[in-house]
Amino acid sequence: MEVPIDLSDAIQQALADEGHNVCAPPLPEDFDQRLPFSRIRTLEGGARIDRVIDRRNVLVETWANDMADAMVECSVIAGRIVELQGSILGGVQCYEVELTSLPAEDHDPYHKNLQMASATARVATRVRHI
Repeated sequence: MEVPIDLSDAIQQALADEGHNVCAPPLPEDFDQRLPFSRIRTLEGGARIDRVIDRRNVLVETWANDMADAMVECSVIAGRIVELQGSILGGVQCYEVELTSLPAEDHDPYHKNLQMASATARVATRVRHI
């Protein structure tokens, strides 16, 4: 049986291992004490390209005290996600990464006192066979 990997978790683990303040959902209650802070979320949908490759979309959300810091960190995180192409994520090969939207100013209605930037990427990985 073929199953997708937990892409958000695999990406956040790779970035956390490099020292970035990052998580997969849910957002920790104290994230605002560790700014800049980014969350990696796998978006609904995606596609099974063939028997062995899944392509999914991920959202990068980055919070900081000011927009410049949010944009810089979101850009760094998005760039690192692109550089994961060719690596092992969640125990499977990451074949292709493409930014589908560059980092841009965004707003979080639940954390109005913080600035937020976001970006999206499409990530193709091998499926896991169990």
